[in-house]
Amino acid sequence: MQLVLHAKTSPSALWIVSNGEVTIGPVRTELLLRGIRHGRVPPDCQVRAAGSDEWRPLAALREVAALWGHAGSVTDFQHAAAEIAKARDEREVLLLLLHGAAKATRATRGLLHRQRPPVLLPVTSYSLGGLEDALGSVVPYHDPVYTHALSGQALLGAPGDGLAERVIADRLGDPTLAGVAMVPVTHGTELAAMLELGREDRGFRLGDVDALSRLATLAIARLEEL
Repeated sequence: MQLVLHAKTSPSALWIVSNGEVTIGPVRTELLLRGIRHGRVPPDCQVRAAGSDEWRPLAALREVAALWGHAGSVTDFQHAAAEIAKARDEREVLLLLLHGAAKATRATRGLLHRQRPPVLLPVTSYSLGGLEDALGSVVPYHDPVYTHALSGQALLGAPGDGLAERVIADRLGDPTLAGVAMVPVTHGTELAAMLELGREDRGFRLGDVDALSRLATLAIARLEEL
């Protein structure tokens, strides 16, 4: 099944950068990373999104963290992929998928809904971020997120973007989340599971969906080996 992205998020963010004396911007993420690589942007600089008043250290940006090999980077994706490849049973595969996906994207809350006989609808089977009470819940057929998952569409956005995004935030127990994401886990053309994640500090980015879908593919491949 081909993965389609349903998102209202800009594919390339703009940033204001300051060393405390000189402020430049807005600059695109790619240009900011180039400046860091070539030593033109010192590591102690602060950065804020264009249109925001919140200053953050450079390392708070996932792309910068990836460049420096910090948490939430490509290193975490590789670690998650390696752990999934060594999983010993189905439970471990899916649990590692959820936790690895959260770490790779810095998500603070997450649920994985498993779809398998005899229940024909996804059942909330794994959680993180204090959502244990949600375990065992059944996602209803008319659920808008489930509709997207059945059609192979990933979701990316904020709770205020639409009904499906709001449903994810409510299911994750916090309608004020800065960002939510859902990636379908498919086996051929069949939906095997739905992975839902939430972030409190800021939204997910388009690259996150690619990383999540790759982890989902690795999980399915491991399940086929078991």
